[in-house]
Amino acid sequence: MLPCQENPNVQNDCTFVAWKLCDRICHALDSYQAFQLRKTFQAQDVCSTGYVSGCQFASILSCALNGCLSDNDICRLADYFKTDDAAGVAYGYFLDVIMGEDEQNSSGRSRQNISSHEHRRLSLLLMEIAKTLRFREQVLRPYFEDCDLIARYGGSVTIGYFKRVLYYLGITLRRSECDLLVKRFMVDNYRVDYESFVEEIDQLFRYLDAQGPIDRQCDAEVPPKVIAIELTKVERPEVENVRLDEILRKNTTYHPCLKPSRAQRDFQALMLRIQRYVWENRIRIREFFEQYDLHCCGWISRSQFIRSMDAIGLSGLFRLPLTDGEIRTICDHYQDTHNNSRIRWACFTDDVDEVFTIKNLDKGSYKDVESPLKEVGNIHLHEKTHITVPELLDDVVRCVRNLVETRRILIRPAFRDFDSHRNGHISRNQMGEALSMAGIFITEEQRYALEQRYSDDFGFNYVEFLQDVDPMPKIASAVRYSSRIPFINLLVFFYSMKTCKTELLL
Repeated sequence: MLPCQENPNVQNDCTFVAWKLCDRICHALDSYQAFQLRKTFQAQDVCSTGYVSGCQFASILSCALNGCLSDNDICRLADYFKTDDAAGVAYGYFLDVIMGEDEQNSSGRSRQNISSHEHRRLSLLLMEIAKTLRFREQVLRPYFEDCDLIARYGGSVTIGYFKRVLYYLGITLRRSECDLLVKRFMVDNYRVDYESFVEEIDQLFRYLDAQGPIDRQCDAEVPPKVIAIELTKVERPEVENVRLDEILRKNTTYHPCLKPSRAQRDFQALMLRIQRYVWENRIRIREFFEQYDLHCCGWISRSQFIRSMDAIGLSGLFRLPLTDGEIRTICDHYQDTHNNSRIRWACFTDDVDEVFTIKNLDKGSYKDVESPLKEVGNIHLHEKTHITVPELLDDVVRCVRNLVETRRILIRPAFRDFDSHRNGHISRNQMGEALSMAGIFITEEQRYALEQRYSDDFGFNYVEFLQDVDPMPKIASAVRYSSRIPFINLLVFFYSMKTCKTELLL
């Protein structure tokens, strides 16, 4: 039963009156009084139902306001904020109206700048503080409430007082940990919300109590003099082992240094590749080494040997790229047994020239020479990248082939315009532009699949790509038409002769 059973001055617009009274209460209460009002309501709500009786609501509000509102105004508020089943007054909704917005802004300011890394450090810091207080059997709340009772900040204290309380309790923090703790619980840029801080410490107390009692004989349970938080390094095995383009299914950068390092080849595989390269380019490698061997002794220094291989094109920057380890393997195999700094270049050239013929063949019996050797002929110098998306690649090639055939697209000139060196290769960006010029638009995943299939050390091999998507049916029809040209010319000739004879007779 409310203090007033009848209210003759009730206005028609109850909502306007209720919000007008809430505005008067907001101006009458400061932050500390509003905080104490919430604590008083929570003390009366023993079961935490969120509502109190009408008499309790009226008595608590009249005592807190000290005559600011009349009994009729309190009755209007109680009637407006009563629950749907009329079991009581929803004080939580009432408090949220008069002070909830400020509390939400304060809590938002206290957490908006906390990153995930800082959150991890903060969790460990609070756990260390809770272990220290639990070991010493200390309680935080009374130390902060004494200051709040005098300063009337409403659940917060100054930053200086907050640090002094921690130091008095024997909790010594480094500057970085102290700044992080203040940053987390700061309110209005100069105070610390000790209520939130104490609540989180109490939650950690309950968690530690559930783990069991403290073993005070164990040295590991003794708190340190200075609390310092150092995060352990997170193991990330995928870093520098997994390429980013394999995860995103598209290439963002094109640089040789970003390509995955291939496995180093053995000596036999290296010699077969060198023989294949020399046979394809018809190189007389002996001439490159003879200029350094002035005394014709058959050996030169290691640096001269590597320089000669660079001149031939056998290095990491030329046509047959070899890694430093592979060049070192060749040098170690042909080095002099008495002096490691000298390389027997004559033996190296003799082994490579076997791809053309066999040395001293004229002095021996008749022998069939196979040039090049079967093993050398099966070597491919420019290996293609391993395809990781074969299903998507087949779909892309089939789709492009269908577009070229149905729309009769001349796709070859678009690629040849970008091939200024006429080597059958263009860059990856030019490949996308050529397809766009031909009216064929593909996604990043499809483009990545094409690059994985048709790219090599020189770029995008558009010749092989066009063989798959455009087998030149238009040119084949033109060839068939060209075979009929003589017959058509003969018909035209006879028709012209007949026309001339008719004119002469006339």
